[in-house]
Amino acid sequence: MGETRRRAFKMVIQITWQLLWLAGLVVGLSGMYLLLNYRHNGLFFAHTYIILPACLALASATLLLAAGGLGIWVSLRKSALLQGVFVYLLVMVFCLEATAAALAYVNAGKVDSELAPFSSVFQRYTGTSPDLDSDAVDATQKEVCGGGGSELI
Repeated sequence: MGETRRRAFKMVIQITWQLLWLAGLVVGLSGMYLLLNYRHNGLFFAHTYIILPACLALASATLLLAAGGLGIWVSLRKSALLQGVFVYLLVMVFCLEATAAALAYVNAGKVDSELAPFSSVFQRYTGTSPDLDSDAVDATQKEVCGGGGSELI
């Protein structure tokens, strides 16, 4: 009976570490996407705390990959200490992911409120009008895209 349980536990651990590596890759790629997106659009945001969920996602991806590697080791060894560290890493990943999700939810409203003034400016943009809003849109296009104004729209 004990050997059957041990084999079942070993199989569950092996499946878990593979899923952890997959989840770590997905979370890491999404964190990198958010950071790259901020790098391209960071000029529109007044505060840099907007990138905190992306940084937490990258930290949790690192822990997920470490937990996956430890899962390989746990499945090969019969150590209660390694099993405890494995579970501890899983709890840490859960806490980081919950924090990142909460911050992303809270920051979604802040991002909308920071970008709200720009939506009316971009909606009124014609490309031919010499008003301040059109000049601001042209300057933004020149800085972000490297182009020269209304020919980009």
